[in-house]
Amino acid sequence: MEQTVLTVLVVPAALFTVMVGLGLSLTVDDFRRVVHDRKVLGVGLIGQMALLPVLGALIVICFRLEPVFGLGLMVLALSPGGALSNAVVHVVRGELALSISLTAISSIVTPVTIPVLYRLSASYLTPETETVSLPIGKTMLQLFLICIVPVALGMAVRKGWPTFAIRADKPVRVLSVVFFVIVIGGVIKQHLGIYPVGFRSVGPAVLALNLGSLTLGFVGARLARLNFEQAATIAIEVGMQNAATATFVTATLLGDTTMAIVPAIYATVMLPSALIFGVAAGSMRRNATVLHASR
Repeated sequence: MEQTVLTVLVVPAALFTVMVGLGLSLTVDDFRRVVHDRKVLGVGLIGQMALLPVLGALIVICFRLEPVFGLGLMVLALSPGGALSNAVVHVVRGELALSISLTAISSIVTPVTIPVLYRLSASYLTPETETVSLPIGKTMLQLFLICIVPVALGMAVRKGWPTFAIRADKPVRVLSVVFFVIVIGGVIKQHLGIYPVGFRSVGPAVLALNLGSLTLGFVGARLARLNFEQAATIAIEVGMQNAATATFVTATLLGDTTMAIVPAIYATVMLPSALIFGVAAGSMRRNATVLHASR
């Protein structure tokens, strides 16, 4: 595949910046608070690491996606969490510490799970071709360097220079958004001719993944008897995928910007659906409070 400035420099820089920003908002205490409640953490991680890939596979099969788009959607499903989910959780008044911890843990785990589960997906969707490959060991190392190292760097800055970290947090978040918009715009520009076709082909499946994972996270958490705030938080963490990581894997590691159309499309529907969910969740919480008070 052709390597471009977008795939070699811009995409890795965008993901690195996003992960540094995540690290700047993290402390060791964020992990300690959540680890004490293993049930809540377990429900969130099961949703992210087990149920979400299964949902992605079912959507690929049900929508009969072309292999390139099917693999792109699977990479997206294997990339849970993201710094943006923390902001949405804050807006809907969920449990921010739980959100940050799930995002951080998923960032640590995905360098292992993405290459392993991607290979399984590729063997099913493209059994007779070697057009796409993702070496497990090399990919783990690359994802470790681009995901875990910057998070650790951000946490180290937060611990050593907390005042500077607090001041830098907002500018880094803004820079992350700017980088991400450039990446998505670059992917769309490279495939402007086939983007409308790609949107028609994979748009409904991407929306199904987004809405289905939000619903799965919320219903699963409520069935596990978690409170409303915890359920809303887990729904957002399961329902909002890390499009930056998915773009890095598809466009840079796999060198397939056609596959990267999937996270690009997802980025256009993710935030609106999450905010709509947030409004609905807030309304449900208010109604439940009124009903409880009237009894």
